[in-house]
Amino acid sequence: MCNTIINGDESLKGLFPQPRYRYKEGISRQKPKIFMEQIPDTLVRKEDTLIVIDVKYYNIKIKSTPGWSDLVKQFYYGWSATLKTELKLRNILAFPGEEYCHIGEVYMENKTREYTELGVVECLEVPIVDFMKAYLRNDSSTYLDNILQETSIQKLIHDFIY
Repeated sequence: MCNTIINGDESLKGLFPQPRYRYKEGISRQKPKIFMEQIPDTLVRKEDTLIVIDVKYYNIKIKSTPGWSDLVKQFYYGWSATLKTELKLRNILAFPGEEYCHIGEVYMENKTREYTELGVVECLEVPIVDFMKAYLRNDSSTYLDNILQETSIQKLIHDFIY
């Protein structure tokens, strides 16, 4: 649904390297598991920026925050995307909500609280009812711009404070 509403670009998945096994000759092995690919939910290119959006389908105010596996996957998406492109990166976790609202960010902590090379994953609530209505109408006019505007405003505030 989110991929449709914000005009996700499936061709951008080619920017993500895929894991491959390499075995010594003569080693007997089983076939690798079928789901060994990086498959981000939604990818968008906006000017010189690659936007990686992972959509969560639970209310962060009711359920706990995303777990370790979700965070590692999102950080890895961001890091590995930089291996094949010079595009800037925006990494976003989107949660259902009533309106656009920047609710925080996730980063890998270090002693000085600076961000590491893994970057930052922005956390954003999006108006799920509006998204569902837009999906049914096949309307994708302003949703990506609204997401980017909300996260950009909060990034400016964050950069000013820290």
